[in-house]
Amino acid sequence: MILAERPDLSEKLTLLVDVGTNAEIVLGNRDRLLACSSPTGPAFEGAQISCGQRAAPGAIERIRIDPGTLEAKFKVIGSDLWSDEPGFNEAVAGTGVTGICGSDSKQILLDFGVPLLDENDRPITAETATKQP
Repeated sequence: MILAERPDLSEKLTLLVDVGTNAEIVLGNRDRLLACSSPTGPAFEGAQISCGQRAAPGAIERIRIDPGTLEAKFKVIGSDLWSDEPGFNEAVAGTGVTGICGSDSKQILLDFGVPLLDENDRPITAETATKQP
């Protein structure tokens, strides 16, 4: 996050927040950076995310919802195939499908039409979501 956003090069005071399995928070500018980290498991439990897990083989890492049919397809870590492609079941037979990792939670909300904002209060679209850390 620090390497991508480079607050150490800015004169302006910047707050960076990355929430996943852990929350990393950085506040500062080119003069000084302060950083901290905290587990977020209990925070996600309160958000009713019941099938979340770390990014490991078998975890759903990508989901796409067809806007016309509302049918879902997904990819899991450890397989290059989408769930609707031939050979998917065989490809995941060793690990199974074990849950969803946090990296795709934002994309799922966008696919269902839930509005999200970035750090500059600009709308995040399905196209820009994959470009953000």
